[in-house]
Amino acid sequence: MSHSTFTDLLKKYQLGTATENERKVVEQWYALIEEEPRFLQPDEWETLEKRLWLKLEEKTHSRRGSGQIKTTRKWSPLARYAVAAAFLLIATLTGFLLFRQTPGQAISGTATTTRLKSVRNTDKKEIRLTLEDSSIVLLAPGSELSYPVHFTNNSREVHLSGEAFFMIAEAADRPFFVNAGKITTKVLGTSFRIRSRPNRSEVEVSVRTGKVSVYEKARENDKKSAKTSNGVILTPNHQVTFHEDNGLFITGLVENPEIPETALEPSNLFDYHDTELSKVLDDLKKAYHIDLELEKKSLGECPLTANLKQKDLYVQLDLICAAIQGSYKVKGVTILIDGKGCE
Repeated sequence: MSHSTFTDLLKKYQLGTATENERKVVEQWYALIEEEPRFLQPDEWETLEKRLWLKLEEKTHSRRGSGQIKTTRKWSPLARYAVAAAFLLIATLTGFLLFRQTPGQAISGTATTTRLKSVRNTDKKEIRLTLEDSSIVLLAPGSELSYPVHFTNNSREVHLSGEAFFMIAEAADRPFFVNAGKITTKVLGTSFRIRSRPNRSEVEVSVRTGKVSVYEKARENDKKSAKTSNGVILTPNHQVTFHEDNGLFITGLVENPEIPETALEPSNLFDYHDTELSKVLDDLKKAYHIDLELEKKSLGECPLTANLKQKDLYVQLDLICAAIQGSYKVKGVTILIDGKGCE
């Protein structure tokens, strides 16, 4: 093993980007100097790196000397195990530990396998990852994403544990799949958030732009149930919560609906002067991609004079309801508006 390979792996451990196998190797190195694994401050890095490397070299030369170098130092059981494991792992470290091979990831038509890279966010804030296809992932603290170093020619697939916001580069011939818990989210080009917690039986998917399909992974390859697959299709400002214990998908609106960046509004939009309410609601529907319905059809003829620009959706609805002496309520993915009217 070269010194550069050793340094690179140690740095990956410090950055929290090492795979499970790589972490085990580094922890065994720590055992050689009888120290607990820990993350280093900048001023500690060089000193500990040298100690680890010298210890590995010392043990390697000791074995090569066929017993000529002897020591009477008593090693702990963990240290003795680490020394033995280190010699076994050094020979194959460069070849296969830098990337984990996942069963079933073979590329069709070749003998090459798709290499998965795992990144775990050990920071206290989101970290930004850029995938090979230029898709961007904002990985939340404590979350982990596994993805191929190179995507296949016909699809893009990643695995998420935790929470992340995805901005997927458009590729009509290569759908993007995110596996989280027991569900898969399929997209072509869009932005959305997934929340998955190992200690909870719920997975939440919310969409900012575009359209995504969310379904149970177990049914994806079941051709007999393809027409009745358990899942939903989401559009902007819609979200779904999947309950793994009973297989239910519960749809609704995101907490704070936003106008998608792709739906840029004209300068005069949301500034109304004696405009019929039906026209106002039509503008809101188009902007937010949300269904707004009037309980009474006659309310649509009420004139509205109000500036709704630069206000979030629910503030806009409050102003509308004040004008018709009414109220609104959210039912699933629809907002119902009722009121006394404008008489």
